[in-house]
Amino acid sequence: MRRTQHLAIFSSLLLLGVTAPPSNLEKKLRPLVLDNFSVQTYEIEEVKGPDATRVNLPNAFRLSNLYKIESSSKPIGFVYVGQGPSKTDVYDFAILFDTNLMVKSVKVLQYREDYGGEIASKRWLKQFNGSAADSEFVVGKNIAAISGATISVRSMTEMVNLVLKAVNVLKLNDIL
Repeated sequence: MRRTQHLAIFSSLLLLGVTAPPSNLEKKLRPLVLDNFSVQTYEIEEVKGPDATRVNLPNAFRLSNLYKIESSSKPIGFVYVGQGPSKTDVYDFAILFDTNLMVKSVKVLQYREDYGGEIASKRWLKQFNGSAADSEFVVGKNIAAISGATISVRSMTEMVNLVLKAVNVLKLNDIL
């Protein structure tokens, strides 16, 4: 019964597209960008794409949450910022890509629950690093489970899969 409730909540949140970036986006992304790219200054610009491509993207993926990162007017990567459902709330996350669309880093920007916050650990999130846009993750197969954080682990894994699928569609349509 409980599992069914969680899946229903999760599905509802996906269909509603709960992926609004936090208001202080630049402040939260700065350490992530500086830690992963050898730059002192950079600019972030929203990725724009044709409306027809949105039809092919997963429901919860919002193109407006995908940003191109440039330094000295040269692209150095991309970052997607979104929200994922936890047991009773949502968490903010970012996925950083290099210019080849390989995952450089995944970070939980803000976790709002008392339980499940272990998904924010760098050690656990490193499992996603180096993956290509056509990768797919499954908890228990190529993603480690965390006792006491089952809902958050499944949610974060699904969010990464959703973003990777969308980025792959954008790549295949020559938008990225």
